[in-house]
Formats: sequence, C-alpha cells, structure tokens
Amino acid sequence: MRVAFYGFDQLAVNIYESLLGFGGQIEVVGWVEKDLEKKWNSRLKRPNTLSDLKSLKEKGGAHLLIATKNLKNKEREEFEGEVVYIGRNSPMRTLFKVLLRGNGMAEEELEEMLRSMTEISGKVRVFEAYSDAFPKMGEILEQATSACHADLGYLFLRGEMPDELVLQIAKGKGADNFVGTTFKIEGSLLQPLMEKKRSFLMEVVPGEYAGGDFIKKMGMRYIVAVPLLTGGSNMGAIMLARRAGENFSARDLGVISTAAIQACASLYVARLYSDLDKSTIRDTVSDLFNESYFKQRLCDEVGRARRYSLNLCLLMMEVDGLEDYLRKHGDIIGELAISDLGNIILKNTREVDVPARYGNYHFAILLPETRRLGAMRLAERLRRVISEYPFPTREKKKFEQLTVCIGISSFPANADSEEMLLENAMKALEAARREGPHQIRLYSEELA
Repeated sequence: MRVAFYGFDQLAVNIYESLLGFGGQIEVVGWVEKDLEKKWNSRLKRPNTLSDLKSLKEKGGAHLLIATKNLKNKEREEFEGEVVYIGRNSPMRTLFKVLLRGNGMAEEELEEMLRSMTEISGKVRVFEAYSDAFPKMGEILEQATSACHADLGYLFLRGEMPDELVLQIAKGKGADNFVGTTFKIEGSLLQPLMEKKRSFLMEVVPGEYAGGDFIKKMGMRYIVAVPLLTGGSNMGAIMLARRAGENFSARDLGVISTAAIQACASLYVARLYSDLDKSTIRDTVSDLFNESYFKQRLCDEVGRARRYSLNLCLLMMEVDGLEDYLRKHGDIIGELAISDLGNIILKNTREVDVPARYGNYHFAILLPETRRLGAMRLAERLRRVISEYPFPTREKKKFEQLTVCIGISSFPANADSEEMLLENAMKALEAARREGPHQIRLYSEELA
C-alpha cells in the first residue's frame, strides 16, 4: 500500500516512523510540504519532498493520504485515493495518538485497520449517491459491520424534531424490525455523542439508558458509535454492537470513523444534486415552490381552468406575529420555524396542489379543481395543525405556539384572471388580519 503525507506536525512524523516498520508492505512515497528540510529535525531519514499533489500523481500517486491540514477543493480533485485527516480536534488525530501510545495493538491489527479503511472508501462509490443516498449508506454500514465483526449495525439521522433521532438503516439479525423508529436523544446512550460530537466505545449497563427496550431486545452488550459530522453540524450517528465476545477496540473505531466519513459524503452528494435540481423552483428554507415558479403555475392553472371550465382556489396565509418571533429568537431559529411550516403545508396538500413561499412572510397554496368548500376545509385544517405545533425557541426544551390568518379567493366565482385571483386572496387575508389573529376569510363582494 502506497502512503503519502500532506502538511507537517509531530504526530505525522510519529505515524511516518510507525509505518516504516512494515517494510515492503507499506511504502511512503512522499511528503507534500514546503520547507520540509527546515522542519525535519527527526533522527529518521527524511522522505521525498513533493511540492504539491500534482507532483505526487506524477510519481505514481498513493492509496492513502495522511493530512494534517484540509485540502482545497481543487487539490482534493487531483488526489484519487483516500484522505485521512488528522488535523486539530479531529477524531482520527485522537485515534492515532492512542494507537501510537503503545496500547498493545499488534502490527497486523494496525495493518488490517488501514486495509479495512481503504476498502470501505474504495468499494463504495459515493459519487453515485446523487439519486438516493440511502442505498450507498446501507453498503457503507454493511462494510463497517463486517469489517468490525459486529452483530448489529445502525445508522441514525435527526428526526423532524431537534431532540429526536430516527433509525434509518439497520444490519444484523432482527435489526430491521426497528427501522423507522424514533428515539428521544435526551437520556439515550447517544446523547453525549450528539451533544459533544465525540465517538465512544462502551459496555452496556442494562437499564441505565432511555430506549432500554430496544437495547434489551437486540441483546446489545458492547457498542461503538461515531457522529455523522458535516460542516460542523451533527446529522446523526453510526453505531455497531456485539451481543457477546470482546469489546470493540481502537482499530474498530478507526474503521467506523471512515464509514462515517463516507456516509456523510453520500448524504452531501445526494443533497448537492437535489439542491441543484430544486434551486430553480424551490425556496431553500421552506422547501416550498418559490414565488417565481408559483406565478408561472398560477398563470398556467387559470388558463387551464378557463379552457376546461374548472374551479380553482387560492389560499394566502400569513403567520401572526412572525416578525416578532424572528426578532425574539433570531434568524437560525426563525429558519427552523419556516422549515417546519413548509413541512406542515406539504404534508397537508395534494401532489397536484402548488404550495409556495410568497415573499418573506406569506405562503400561497394554489388548489386546482377545488371548490370554495374544499378550500375552506383545507384552511381550517392548516389553521388547527399549525396552532397545535411546538415551534422551536432559543431556550432548550421549550417551544412556542404560532397561529395563522388565511384569505381565500376562487376562480371563476369571484375572479376572472390570475391577477384578480391573487389580488382578491390578499384582500381576504387583510380582512382576516383585521378581525384578529387565527382567522380565516373567504373573499366576497363586501371586501371589494
């Protein structure tokens, strides 16, 4: 196996020294670092100095790049192997420190760990996850479960509520019975991992954690878990478990850490392609259609309704006191609330409907082939569901209730064009707001 280094610090030198002990099995092909001659004060023979990753490629490349600093996007494109980042505060830095401390790991075990890490990275082609990340993450979890000789493998992602995790993928006998189950983070064995973003190895103490039925039914005795980190955010966790035998080791932690990196990459690729696909017609915060697309569909649907003598209704909705809510809790919490509102609207509308974010504070829902009674029923349902929903606040574990006002107009009952349909819906919304929060008004001639 060919290994190269990128960046310089003492830990990298220590790793270099340990790799020399493998003789012909591992070849250190070079070190990408400026002024390596001045920095190198080790008694060891200095490796070949390379100016950049392009130079490394010209010398035949490497299977593994051990980096003390982050690669730039262009540099990452130039390197075709696996990158192990050991920079400050990284989990892999901690792992290598433990391995080099002389904790009794045999050279064969270290070699096996490096081989497993490389195999997980090489066999699963994460760039193919553009259509759906879950099949690729399933492959990654299966590889890690097998490489670590675990009986069970789980991949959790954050749920709709900030204090929840959902078991999305499971491997092992009986494990898939719990797929789709939602677990509370607080009191669970994953709480320290989710809050502090740190990996752990442990032996399970029966009855000590929330979700004990799940742990007991699956017969978990030993557990290793790592967070799924991307952009500083913790999206979830990968967890492996054994029912008997020996506890997991630092070697297993290295393997599962690599699996977590690959799982995050799969999610990133899928979301990147999804964002590119949606960016032209979707609002990035609410995931509803944007105003430009909505206006285009409004014109199309009015034309279709006129051509085939169909009914068409429009709901305009505004959250009561949304500006005060944003001022009180800040932009980040505000975006979470708008995202939740978008989810509520999407769950309560049909595929043929056109829900959109209209400006900063309004939401619009276009209802093809719908009479006013059907529109009123949807408005009432949205008003009730939103008023009962626990929206996030700055204070942990506390929530806030929000209400909405809704205005409704109908084609052809009280509008003969898309402009009039939109204008009348806004007039009905203004009338609802004048009557007070949490109101619904259907447009009528009295509002003209």
